[in-house]
Amino acid sequence: MPIPIHRDAYETLIRPGILPRPDPFAYPSSGMILAWISLENYRNLSNQKLIFSGQANIISGKNGQGKTNLLEAIFLLASTRSFRTPQIRDVIQWGTMGFRLEGEVERHQKAYCLDIQQLESSKKLRINQKPRDIFDYIGHLNAQV
Repeated sequence: MPIPIHRDAYETLIRPGILPRPDPFAYPSSGMILAWISLENYRNLSNQKLIFSGQANIISGKNGQGKTNLLEAIFLLASTRSFRTPQIRDVIQWGTMGFRLEGEVERHQKAYCLDIQQLESSKKLRINQKPRDIFDYIGHLNAQV
């Protein structure tokens, strides 16, 4: 769990003359929060569920532990594509037939459960357990790398 920083301490750390930095205590401008993500057979992350803080989250670990894979999974949950490979089948864990990503997004005081399932060449997108096409799916979670 990250160590909380008091707002007064944060203000004193910014020296005059340096460009202003984003306020880590402010919510995202879109009011969108990824509450949790569940990963099944995704690269080196299998059967994992991560619950995020509504504030800042720090992802740390040794090389090869899955930090970038987690970021890629969040981006894929948001955009239905990877920022690392054009072939979606490359993210499927070795020796398995497919992967599944599921996450809950809190947006405008509503919760949406996003779900992507890839089985070989078939991709299924769901919002709140209802099948959706890509045009309805995109935009429920915004992500930028």
